[in-house]
Amino acid sequence: MPAFFALLAAAMKRAVSPLAMVLAMASVAVAQMPRPQLASIFPPGGRQGTTVEVTLAGTDLDDITQLVFSHPGIAATPKMSAPTEFEPTAKPIANVYTLQIAGDVPAGVYEVRAFGRFGLSSARRFVVSGQEEVVEAAANSAIENAVAMTLGQVFSGRVDASNSDFFKLSLKQGEKVTIDVTADRIDSRLSPLVAVLSSDGKQLARARANVARDAQLVFTAPTTGDFLIKLNDSIFGGGPDYFYRLSVSSSPIIDFVFPPAGVPGSSGAYWIYGRNLPGSQPADGMKIDGVPLEKVQLNIGIPGDGAAHVVCQQAPTRGAWLDTFEHKHNFGSATVGIPLQFATAPVVLEQQASDKTTDAQVVTLPVDIAGQFYPEGDVDWYQFDAKKGDIYWIEVISNQAGLESDPAISFFRITKDEAGVEKVNDLMQVDDSQERQQRIGSDFDSTSDDPSLRFLVPEDGTYRVLVRDQFGEGVANPGNVYRLAMRPLAPDFRLLVENDPPEAGRKQNNNQIPSGALALYRGSNSSVDVVLQRRDDFQGEVQLSVEGLPAGVTCTGALLGGEVNRAKLVFSANDQAANWCGTIRVIGKSIVGDKELVREARYAQVTWGTPNRQQQPGKFRLTPHFYLAVAEKDTLPVQVTAGEDKVWETSLGGKLSIPVSVLRRGEFKDELKLQADGLPDQIKPKEVAIGGGAGDGKLEIELTQNNIKPGTYTFYLSTEAKRKYGRNVEAVTAAEAEQKQAEMTVATFTEKQKTATTAKDEATKKAAEAEAALKTSQQNATNAANEAKKQADALKAANDKLTQAKDAASKDAANQALVDAANAAQKVVDDLTAVVKTADETKATADKAVVDATAARDAANTAKTESEAAAKLAMDQLAQANQLKQAADKRLTDTRNANQMKDVNFMVVSSPIKLRIVPTPLTITPAAEVAVKQKEKSELTIKLDRKYEFADAVELSIELPPGVQGIQAPKVNVPQGGAEGKLEIMAGDNATVGEHLVTIRAKGKFNNVDIGATTQVKIKVEAAPAAQ
Repeated sequence: MPAFFALLAAAMKRAVSPLAMVLAMASVAVAQMPRPQLASIFPPGGRQGTTVEVTLAGTDLDDITQLVFSHPGIAATPKMSAPTEFEPTAKPIANVYTLQIAGDVPAGVYEVRAFGRFGLSSARRFVVSGQEEVVEAAANSAIENAVAMTLGQVFSGRVDASNSDFFKLSLKQGEKVTIDVTADRIDSRLSPLVAVLSSDGKQLARARANVARDAQLVFTAPTTGDFLIKLNDSIFGGGPDYFYRLSVSSSPIIDFVFPPAGVPGSSGAYWIYGRNLPGSQPADGMKIDGVPLEKVQLNIGIPGDGAAHVVCQQAPTRGAWLDTFEHKHNFGSATVGIPLQFATAPVVLEQQASDKTTDAQVVTLPVDIAGQFYPEGDVDWYQFDAKKGDIYWIEVISNQAGLESDPAISFFRITKDEAGVEKVNDLMQVDDSQERQQRIGSDFDSTSDDPSLRFLVPEDGTYRVLVRDQFGEGVANPGNVYRLAMRPLAPDFRLLVENDPPEAGRKQNNNQIPSGALALYRGSNSSVDVVLQRRDDFQGEVQLSVEGLPAGVTCTGALLGGEVNRAKLVFSANDQAANWCGTIRVIGKSIVGDKELVREARYAQVTWGTPNRQQQPGKFRLTPHFYLAVAEKDTLPVQVTAGEDKVWETSLGGKLSIPVSVLRRGEFKDELKLQADGLPDQIKPKEVAIGGGAGDGKLEIELTQNNIKPGTYTFYLSTEAKRKYGRNVEAVTAAEAEQKQAEMTVATFTEKQKTATTAKDEATKKAAEAEAALKTSQQNATNAANEAKKQADALKAANDKLTQAKDAASKDAANQALVDAANAAQKVVDDLTAVVKTADETKATADKAVVDATAARDAANTAKTESEAAAKLAMDQLAQANQLKQAADKRLTDTRNANQMKDVNFMVVSSPIKLRIVPTPLTITPAAEVAVKQKEKSELTIKLDRKYEFADAVELSIELPPGVQGIQAPKVNVPQGGAEGKLEIMAGDNATVGEHLVTIRAKGKFNNVDIGATTQVKIKVEAAPAAQ
C-alpha cells in the first residue's frame, strides 16, 4: 500500500478541531476506574550535572510518589511550598518536581513514568544533553520578540495553535550550523516545520519531518549578520502537548547507513551518509530534498546475537520485528547513535547496473542484498540458481525500518528453448501480506509494507527476482535503502508485548484508546496481549513466562501453539500485595530440532490515547522496558479464577467443562456474566453467568465447528462490573484537615484582628484625651501668662507710684502724710512682688504642663498610628486567611465531588486458561507388519487409542503408495467404543511383489465434526508359489 495515503489520512485526522475533540470526549465519557496518563513533562530535557524544575501534565496523577526514570542517575523530588504564618507546614506543589541529573549520565534519550495512587503512567521521553539548556520564559510568537540563541544552546518550548515561534541567531559568513527540532522523538504531538529567514524575512532554508518525523537542517550563513529561525506545526496545531527542543550546534546529521546491516559477529566498513559530517567527502552527487550529502566510512563491529538485542527506542511498532542495535560514535564532541540491522546471510551490495532483466546481478544463496530505491523510479534485478525442492525464506526489509517505501517483488524462472533463446516465465508477484491488509491502522500495528514469502523451488534452474518501490516513481531519495534477504529456512520467533491492559467501556466503544501501563490493584487480575511472529515456517509451541515479579504478584505464563500468534498474559495480585513499581521481563521458550530457543519479548506502549480514533488516531511506539505497578490503596471487590493452572486439552469435536470460582469481597453481590476473551471467532464458548452472591460456575467449551484451527490458545474470561467507589477518600480526609486548619487560622486571625481593633480604639481614645489635655494645658498656660503679665503690669505701676511717692517724701521729709504715702506705696510694691513671683511660678508650671501634654499627645498619636497599622495588618491577614479558607472550602467541595461514592465500571479478568486443541481424538497403530502372498489374504489388526471421551464409530481403509497395485482391503467399521479393527488384506495375482509402506486411514465424526487419523504399515507381498 503506498505510504502516501497513510500519511495523508494521518494529516487529515490531526487537523481535528478542538470543539470536535471536546464533543468526542463527552460522547465517550464512562465512569470507570482511574488510570494515570502522563501527557507531558516540561521542560522535556536537562543538562548533565544540573538541577531542573519540571512540571507534569496529565490525568489521574493523584498522590504521585515517584518519577521513575530509565536511568538511575536522574532522581526527582517534589517541589515544596515555602512555610508561611498561614500555612506553616511545607507541602508538595502539585505536579512540580526538582530533578537532579548526575554528571555521569550519558547524553541521550531516556524515559520517565509517574507512579502514584492509581498505578503507573505510560512513558514520556526526557533528554539529557551536555549543552546549555534554555527554557521558554516569554512569548516569542512575533518576530520582534524572537529569542536570541547562540551556538551550543538547546531551547525547550511549546507552540501555540496557529502561531510560530521565532528565534534570532548571529552568524559569520560561511559559518555552518545544524538546526535540529526534536518533537516526535520526545513523544510530542508537534509535526515540526522549521525555516531559516534573513533579517528582512526572506526564507533561506527549510525542513520538515525528515528524520523520525522531526525536522533537521544544516545551514551555512551566506553573509555575516542576524538570521531568524521560524518554527511551527506543519498544520498549525498547537497547545501544551506540542512541546519541542530546538538545538543549534555543529553536530552532524545522520541520514542513512550503507549497507544497513551486518552479519552478527562480523566487523566491516560502513558508509555513513549525512550532513555536517567531520572528515567527510562528497557523496557522489546524492541529495535529499535538494541538499547535497556527505559520506564518511567507519569500521563497525556487529554484536554476536541479533535476537538478544532490543530494537532502538524511537522505533514505531512496525519495526518491532527488526533485530537492530545502535552503534555509538564520537564525531568531534558529539556522540551520535548509528542504527544498524543484523543480516541473516552474507551481505552483498547492489550493483547499479542491475536495473534491466538482462543485466540482473548474479548472486549465490543464501544472501542478504543491500540496495537502494534510487535514483527515482529505480528497479533492481537479481539472478540465482536453485535446486528443486529447496525451500527459502525471501523478504524485503525497508518500510519496517521506518522508511516511507512500499516494496514489491516479482519472481521469474529463466529457461532457454532449443535455439538457446532465453525465456522469462512469470512465477509470482508478492506485495503486502494478508495480515497487513487486515491490520493496517490498527492498534499496535506491527505489520509493514514489506513483502515476504516461503519459496519452494519448483524445478532445478535459474531464477530472477525484481525489486521495486511502488511509492518510488516520484521519489528520489538515496536514503530509501532496502535489504533483500534470501536464506534457507531457519525457524525462529520473536515476541511483542502490547502494554494496553483491558479497561471498562472499550467493548461498547472501541473508538477510545486510553494510555497507561500495566497496573494491579490488590485482589485483581489484569492482562496484556503478547504477539508472536513466526519466522521461516516456525510451527513450534512457545511457552511464555515472566521474570522479576514482586511479592504478592503472580503470572502463570501463556502458551501459543499451532498457527496461534496472540495470547493473553494475565497478572494477578493478592490482597496483601504492596506498592511496587519496576521492570519485568517476558521470556518465550521453544524447541526447534534439538535446540532450545529463548527470546525476550520486545515491548510497545500507547504514546497518545484518544477519546475517538475516528477523529484523532492513537499513537503507539516501542519502548525498551516493560514496567509493572502495584497500587495498594484499593482492593477490587471480586476476583475470578478459571480452573486450575494446567493445559486443558481436547481435540476438534471435543468438549470441555472448566470450573470457574469467584472470590467476593465486602458487599459485592452482583451477577457476573463472563465471556471468553482471546479466542478466535470460530470458538465461541457460552457466557458463564454466575448469579449474585454465588461463587461457582462452569465454562463449557464445545469445539463442534468444522473451521476451527488446532493450536494452543491462552485466553481469559472477562466482564464489566459495577462497584461503589470513592476515588480518593484520603484526599477528602486531607482536604477536610486543610479546611479545618484554615478555619483555625481564620479564628486565630479573627482574634488577632479583634485585639488589634480594641487596641486601636483604646489608642484613638487616649490620643483624643491627650489632645484635649494638651488644649487644657495650653489654655491654662495662656491664662497663667496673662495673669503674670497683669501682675507684672500692676507691679510696674506700683513701682512707678512708689518712685513718685518717694520723690515727694524726699522733697518734704517733714510731711508725714507723704512719708506714710511712700510707705503705703512700698507695701503695695512688696505685696505685688510676691504676687508676681507666684504668677511667674504658676506660668512656668503651666508652660511645663504644655510641654508634657504635647509629648503625651505625640506619644498617644504615635501609639494610635501604630495601632491603626496593626489593625490594618490584622485586617489584611484576616482577609488572606479568609481567602485561604475559601480556597480550602472550594478544594474540599471539589475534592468531595470528585471523590464521592458513586457507581463505576471496572474490568473483571479471570486467571488465564490454556487450551490446547489437537486435530483428532484418535491415534491408530498397526499391531504388526503384514506378509501376504499373491492370491492370498492376511489380517491386519489396527489398534485404536481414543481420547477426550471420543467413542463414535470409526471407518478404516488403506491407501497404496504410487506404483503399487493388486492389493485390496475392504473398509472396516469399528463400532462405537471399539478398541481395534481388523482389515483383511487381499493380494491379487497381479499384486506388486516387495515391501510396501501402506497408509492406513481412519475417519469418523466426533460430535458431528469430521475427524481422522493416519498411520503407515509395511506390507510384504510375496510371489505366489510356482504352479505344480
